[in-house]
Amino acid sequence: MEKKTLKEKLKKINIIDLIAVVLIVLVALVVLWKVADKILPFDKDPGTASSSTVGATSQTPAGSGAASSSGEKEDPMVYVTFTVRAENKPAAMYEKVQEHIPSQLMMSGVLYDGWVVGVEKEPVLVLASDGTWVEDPKHVNLLFTVEATVPRTAIMTTLVGTQEVRIGDPGYDLNTEYLEFRDTTVVDVKWEDWDFGADRKETNKEKLEKKGLQPITYVVRAENRPAALYENVKEYIPSQLMASGALQYGWVVGVEKEPVMVLTAGGEWVEDPAHVTLLFTVEAYVPRTDVKTTLVGTQEVRIGRPQYTLKTEYLEIRNTTVVDIDWGR
Repeated sequence: MEKKTLKEKLKKINIIDLIAVVLIVLVALVVLWKVADKILPFDKDPGTASSSTVGATSQTPAGSGAASSSGEKEDPMVYVTFTVRAENKPAAMYEKVQEHIPSQLMMSGVLYDGWVVGVEKEPVLVLASDGTWVEDPKHVNLLFTVEATVPRTAIMTTLVGTQEVRIGDPGYDLNTEYLEFRDTTVVDVKWEDWDFGADRKETNKEKLEKKGLQPITYVVRAENRPAALYENVKEYIPSQLMASGALQYGWVVGVEKEPVMVLTAGGEWVEDPAHVTLLFTVEAYVPRTDVKTTLVGTQEVRIGRPQYTLKTEYLEIRNTTVVDIDWGR
């Protein structure tokens, strides 16, 4: 019998070892693939909540995603429904926009996880020469309902696409693939399953006084706002002030309304049924300084100041006027 040399034996062993290594690697890859498929959150449907993030091109309306099957983990998204009001638009536009609803939100060429899901119309009222209010047959106010999902964060910014949404914001641009309405007013927002932190004021008040901060109370006046806004903002008071995404040492603690008066051709003042003036009361804490700058958040507050922006987690009322301040003790 011919004996094999040592070199031939080693060559045979190396080939067997190589085949064994390849088989082991293939088995490991198959096992890893099956484990990863079970653990990692790969969503087959791009419209579900787990895959719908800000900037995602979701193809289904917000709110279609299911919550966690275990029910243990908190949903990382908050579902919101908000209404924007576009005033004094051509009457024929109402029928046209209905043809393109539902319509997905879009900004800068990117689709976002939000949809315009409905539209209603209200009459535009004009004052007649005899002092009565009559409907304008050529114009309507449009009320758009939008459903969206936003990230669940410690401080609610309600970032829909590239715009933050708050009740009272008069500069919201409603953009979809087929619709574009600029400078609409957000008249209502509903946050589903969200803790509004109503106890924050009492929790922090004692701490702020111990810091040596001075308590002040001031009133801001927002003129000629949609009448429906009054009832909607009351739902979210008290509401903590916010600036640049951070909560500030101040709270909106109350709101009152005054009628908006319009002068008739005959020289009489009549009440505008579609608009009101809102008076917000704010309690805040400011540093005690030799010179009173009354810095609340990022804005200085003084009687008579115009263009003050009243901004909280849930409200945004721009172009208000500070009409009163009580500096307290």
